[in-house]
This record gives sequence, C-alpha cells and structure tokens, in this order.
Amino acid sequence: MKRNPRPDINRQDWNTLYKFLRGYVKNSADSRRHRERLYLQQFILILGNSGIRIGEARRLRWMDVSSSKTVMGEERLVFSVRGKTGEREVVCNPGVDRYIRKLWEYRSKELGETPAMNEPVFCHKDGKPIISFKKGFRRALDEAGVLYGNDGQVRVPYSLRHTYITMRLTEGVSVYQLAVNTGTSVEMIEDF
Repeated sequence: MKRNPRPDINRQDWNTLYKFLRGYVKNSADSRRHRERLYLQQFILILGNSGIRIGEARRLRWMDVSSSKTVMGEERLVFSVRGKTGEREVVCNPGVDRYIRKLWEYRSKELGETPAMNEPVFCHKDGKPIISFKKGFRRALDEAGVLYGNDGQVRVPYSLRHTYITMRLTEGVSVYQLAVNTGTSVEMIEDF
C-alpha cells in the first residue's frame, strides 16, 4: 500500500470536528463571519458524506441536487457532478439532505426568494462560486485540535474525500461500489 498524500480524518477526530463546528458557527463575531463559517461547516459535512471532489463541489448547482430511493427504500440525495472523470451520479450518505436544506434555507432568506436553480450551492453573497475553503478549513481544524493526522501530516480539504472513502470501507461498503460512486478506480482506492 502506498503512503497517503492526504490524511483522512479518523472517526474520533471527525466526531470532535463535528461537535466543534456547531459552536464555531454559533459563536461567530458578526454576520459575515457567521455566513463564512456556516458555509464552511456545510462544505465539510457534505464532502465528508458524499466523497465528491473539491472541483465538483465548486461546480455543484441547485439543479444538480435530486433524491432517489435505495433498494432498501431509504431516501438519499443524489448529486449530478461534473469533474475530472466526466459526469456521474453520486449517492450521498443519509443526513446530507439536512446540510443541503440548511444552505437552501439560508440562501433563500439572504436573497428574500429562492435561489436560481443554476446558482452554485457553495456561493458568495453575490452568487459567484466560493473558489476555496482552504484557509477557513485549516483555521477550523486547528481550533478544533484536529489539524494533523496520526502521521503528523496537515489535513487539507481533499482529506474529506479520503475520509469518506475510508469510513465507507470500514463500514463494509464494497470497494467496487465506492469506486463508481467516487469516480475513481478500485486500484486508486486500494493504493491510497
């Protein structure tokens, strides 16, 4: 197995981060900071529970979000993403609907009407896509005390993809199913 260039966030640190983010958003100094932190929180939760790439998240629009029932009859959000490996449908973990709904409601209130369906999900007040969460991500993880992985490497936003894949594997999800959902090869998952 190759060395992972971007460390995942283990379950214990994920739980720490999840709990920390609630207070981080709630205790924002002003409305601008509140918005930044709310969007960062949802970005972390959505990417950590969908496995989409950073660029795919940047291009995700409201029209790309739908839902479907699993073979077990469970309702799940589905993202139609466009990225490095073309277009694909991504079935999200349960709960992602809450994170998307939080952004939809926040944005609708901010605009005084519902957002345009072609607007990016992760956008600035002016509707332009948020290009990077890197600085906010680093700050939040540092303040939460989970910036570094067990190997001492700094966690970066792309670590959320590794987190998703690692957690699904430990839950017994098939590597083949993960490869399709994440738009990568079985070999890449096995190597990293």
